[in-house]
Amino acid sequence: MLKHLGRTLGSAAVAGLLASSASAQTKPDFSGTWRLVTDVAPPAALTLLSPLWTSPFVLTQSAGTLAVHAVGATASEAYFLDDGDHRVNATDVVHATWKENTIVIRFTHSTESVPTIISQSLTLDGGRLIVKVVSARGTRQLPPVISQYVRDAR
Repeated sequence: MLKHLGRTLGSAAVAGLLASSASAQTKPDFSGTWRLVTDVAPPAALTLLSPLWTSPFVLTQSAGTLAVHAVGATASEAYFLDDGDHRVNATDVVHATWKENTIVIRFTHSTESVPTIISQSLTLDGGRLIVKVVSARGTRQLPPVISQYVRDAR
């Protein structure tokens, strides 16, 4: 009985280690210079995206941050990927985190009684950066806008 229990506990420990190592796998690296694929970009994409996310821009990723810098401009933003709320100013809060292999950035803008929430999710798919933007104000949610980017070879 004890021998069987020890084997069962040992198997459970190995399964736990395998599960924890799978969840601790390396996250994708979004670093690089990216440009918008205009032939697949819906027109609404450019109105929902901040000017930083128009083409081209540079993403710089470290273990706990993601920075965005517009090429040829001084504008930039940085996000802490710590699953915490960070106040940007008196009306805006940014929350950025990993959801599996996707970075999710949520902006909450509260100047009126009903806040506006814009969520961006970043994933890599076959060498393309896919940015999905969902905007909501109160219970009114706009359809998602999906933009695709490719690495700029310049």
